[in-house]
Amino acid sequence: MFQILIHSAAGGVGLAAVQLARYAGLEVIATVGSDAKIDLLKKEWGVTHAINYQKEDFHVAVEKLYGTKKCMDIVLDPAGITSPPSPNLLLLLVIPLLSAGGPQLKTEQQLLRSGGRVVSFGVATISDRSLWTMWTVLRTVASMMTFSVIDLLRSSTG
Repeated sequence: MFQILIHSAAGGVGLAAVQLARYAGLEVIATVGSDAKIDLLKKEWGVTHAINYQKEDFHVAVEKLYGTKKCMDIVLDPAGITSPPSPNLLLLLVIPLLSAGGPQLKTEQQLLRSGGRVVSFGVATISDRSLWTMWTVLRTVASMMTFSVIDLLRSSTG
């Protein structure tokens, strides 16, 4: 069975994704921000596992559930790319730690099985169209363009 991790699963896009994933027969693991939302997702929407990200790190919880990090086929992140509110010297030094393209994207990628995908969308934080936020988005997108030589060799047919 394929597994999908859906962040912000109790929101509008998240609930739509949960419904589509369940219809497709995927095992749904959801992250939400409250215990009430966990109850709702499990009882009303049939989510297999739900994680309150306010109480525990999702990657640690997923590893506990499956006994390994490499267990997700799809990670859906409707929060997308985030950026700091304004540039200053301190933010320039810690920007990799503040954006979704930093630790969260890397953590999401670590959860993927070979051939798995992270789908990240929703960049409302760049609506001001400043050069700073555009630079943050470009840096984040560039950091996503990675591949594993080992995975490429494994999938090669020639």
